[in-house]
Amino acid sequence: MFDSILNVFLSELNYALLDAFRVPLVIQLTDDENCLWKNISVEESMRLARENAKDIIACGFDISRTFIFSDFKYVGRSLGSLGSPVKIILEKARKEKCQPVIQIPQFVTDSAKDLIKNKIYKYAFSGGQDSIENHRKYGANLEVDIPIKYLGFFLEDDAELERIRAEYGAGRMLTGEVKKRLIEVLTDIVERHRRARAAVTEEE
Repeated sequence: MFDSILNVFLSELNYALLDAFRVPLVIQLTDDENCLWKNISVEESMRLARENAKDIIACGFDISRTFIFSDFKYVGRSLGSLGSPVKIILEKARKEKCQPVIQIPQFVTDSAKDLIKNKIYKYAFSGGQDSIENHRKYGANLEVDIPIKYLGFFLEDDAELERIRAEYGAGRMLTGEVKKRLIEVLTDIVERHRRARAAVTEEE
């Protein structure tokens, strides 16, 4: 789940870079690898690639400067056999400083706050102490605390992040409070992405 959300974050970061520098972007969907290594059919691999493409489009990339291709559909073809819009984008990419190709694995699939909550409480290792008494006395070890690390990626309010780090590190804030804030942040990201994804049509 964390890797899925991180992929959305990286896609949005790429979007911000593209929007700022107006450079072309080429995105590879490795549906052939899914077929080879995950023991699923070609048809299912291609279907998953289409679903991943919807996730990418939902991040708001400029379609006129973005070429998304799947290995099954395009590997082995020469540049001359590709469509005109594709050739234009690739030719621009050669002339300009092109954003590097990014490979897109499975995107966000967690749909409910309870599911995200369960995964965080089960898998997100805490740097808090073994008892409330010790935690109040010694504070949390921020270097090994996973919720703090993910808040560092996803919490947009730097002042709030620093306040959480200070309070948690001093023992005034408990692990459960930090995980609760992370759940809120991740749930908001997932739901915003889902709403954008729902607006993507097959034609896009």
